[in-house]
Amino acid sequence: EMCIRDRSTGRLQKHHWDAESRMAVNVFLIITAVVVTAIIVFLAWYFVHLLRSPTTSDGNDAKWATAIVIFSLTLTGVSVLLPSMDQANGDGDIPMEDLWFTVFCTQAIVSLAVIPWAIFYYENFSEISFNSETREISINKKCCDCSAARTATCFTLVAVAVVLLMLFMLWAYAGEIEIPVESYSGFLKTYGTDGVMTSSNDCPSTSSSTYNEYECVYESTTLKIQVTLTVYVIAFCSFFGWFVFVVFGGVGFFGMPFGLINSWRTRIKALSPKRREEMKTELGQQARQLHHIARLMIKKYEKPDYQYDKDEQQKFKAFQKHYTRSVTSYNNYRMVEEISLSNESSSCRHFLGLLAGITALIISLVWVAHIGLYMLPDPPVTRMLNEGLIFLDENVWGFFGTTLFAIFSFHLVLCVIWGNMEFGLNCICFKLHPLVPGETIMSSFLMNAMVLGVTSFSTVQFITQAFQGYAGSDSSATVLFHVSARNMTGFLYWFRNNVFIYVLLSVAFLNALRLVCCAPKKNDLEDMYASYTGKGESLEDRAAGLGVTGKHMELMEVRTDGK
Repeated sequence: EMCIRDRSTGRLQKHHWDAESRMAVNVFLIITAVVVTAIIVFLAWYFVHLLRSPTTSDGNDAKWATAIVIFSLTLTGVSVLLPSMDQANGDGDIPMEDLWFTVFCTQAIVSLAVIPWAIFYYENFSEISFNSETREISINKKCCDCSAARTATCFTLVAVAVVLLMLFMLWAYAGEIEIPVESYSGFLKTYGTDGVMTSSNDCPSTSSSTYNEYECVYESTTLKIQVTLTVYVIAFCSFFGWFVFVVFGGVGFFGMPFGLINSWRTRIKALSPKRREEMKTELGQQARQLHHIARLMIKKYEKPDYQYDKDEQQKFKAFQKHYTRSVTSYNNYRMVEEISLSNESSSCRHFLGLLAGITALIISLVWVAHIGLYMLPDPPVTRMLNEGLIFLDENVWGFFGTTLFAIFSFHLVLCVIWGNMEFGLNCICFKLHPLVPGETIMSSFLMNAMVLGVTSFSTVQFITQAFQGYAGSDSSATVLFHVSARNMTGFLYWFRNNVFIYVLLSVAFLNALRLVCCAPKKNDLEDMYASYTGKGESLEDRAAGLGVTGKHMELMEVRTDGK
């Protein structure tokens, strides 16, 4: 049987499916999960390939470290998509609770043990050996360093032992969840044939002909339940990850859409071949005029009665000025031509970036509206996305709402990754382990993979809170995060008052204000060339910022000789 929500009453109604239908749904979900996992593995590999430094002297050729980073990033992406699979599975045969614990326990082990060991090993690995007897230093290529492995193992065991001891003490002292319970008791009443109770659970304030106010008894209490150590570790990682999630997610909430849109706004508008030919003709005319003037000046200088007086000196300085400007114009043209040729084939990429930026901006704005109308008010103003996804499931396609559920969830992961790249481990005046395209070393990959792995716990908790009205209150994700982690002793104040969500919105709006006020300038080659050439300035510095240094171009040197 399968539970389907009735939009008019909000009740779950049970529908019986035969064995073949259940098997078809399970096979479809399994195939979809395998395909999506393969896509996430490819995206993780491409992310590492795009950012890694090409040098092998920094240890970036270590395939084992690359595999760890890709595996950790894959776990981060898969874990955030599990709530949508949990909702699609419903009461199906896939053991989602076991799958949740398997994924998050693996994520905790990778983030808290495997990656720290890899970082310690990477930092202690060296191909330089020193012979104390002969006092000689040699460099030996090797794939394994036993000394570094022993050091990394010792450091990791100590760190893991300290963390586990701390977690065990916290679990023994505060490993309980406090669930508020409201109970109403009274005499049995006759309800309608539909079996639906009144939407209000409150006792009547005044007596009536059909009901005596003294017949209803209201009682409020707090139910305390001891959780397992595994649940507490997941809840603690989620709580700790919130501090990183609100910063990276807040920065990327509008940083990713604006960044993609700005990549289109600041794209280099290449000059057309016709315009480049016109500029070449103009420069040729200037060169011919200067050449003609120079030949006339040489003839005048060769006369026996010529005298280089003050008036002639001023004329020669004027010639020098025009000559220097002409050479500068030619060099600027060569740079502009090189930039145009190197960016002629990037128009499709810029258009896709613009399309992705607009889509991401729409999703971010919908997220902001959903947070403001559903997650923060108590009771919610509207069910917002939950209502829309239910409508799509019932009226469009059975898994259409689930697909959008996965898209909105994965959007948060992309925002966190973008915030990690843009803000990173920022220490006010410098960054630790920055992620820079083409310049990232392996130790930075390992550190950032560990940070992103920890944020996956809080990201899933945020998703379960946002889509509780769609996924239902009995899903494995809701029970694990929205019931257990949210009501854990010691974390109650932060979650019940939505402290993290308010901070998330504050960071998002402050970053959006910064991006609007400090928008980057457009790179229009026509205006750039006219501006620099009109001032007689070289375009070399600006061209270097656009990826062209002029080293491989035939640039003229300014040389003027005279009396």
